[in-house]
Amino acid sequence: MKLYYYFLYRIYMFYKDTLKEKYFISFSVVTVSTVVISIGLYTIYLYLDFIEIVPMFSNKFYVIPIMLSLGVFNFYFFIKPMKFLELNFKKDTKGGILVILFLLFITLTYVLVANKNRLKINKEISFKIEIEHVKTTPTNQTTFHF
Repeated sequence: MKLYYYFLYRIYMFYKDTLKEKYFISFSVVTVSTVVISIGLYTIYLYLDFIEIVPMFSNKFYVIPIMLSLGVFNFYFFIKPMKFLELNFKKDTKGGILVILFLLFITLTYVLVANKNRLKINKEISFKIEIEHVKTTPTNQTTFHF
């Protein structure tokens, strides 16, 4: 939990110091952290679909309500209380590098799992096309032997 609070702290300080944001810091922290968490959870979901534990969503619009409810939960339980500011975290280079490495890890994992899943789906589609092709070709062709 402390790692997540540090992640929120670094996002908060980025918007406060670097971009001189004053009014929408909480909204920015909610947005960035919710997107990162959503990508992580969606990566896990894609992996579970790849190994065929859970089925794929029939409609991609299921992701939007999940992200919105995750954002509301994130705001009311983690960001609105501002507990991450009370933990006396320090901005240091090591922590910044760890946050960047975490973001790179999440992104690369998502891309790799999505590509593996896409290859699996393409194989399934090409297999179905081959089956349909076999079904539509005539099988009782007469051949003449001379």
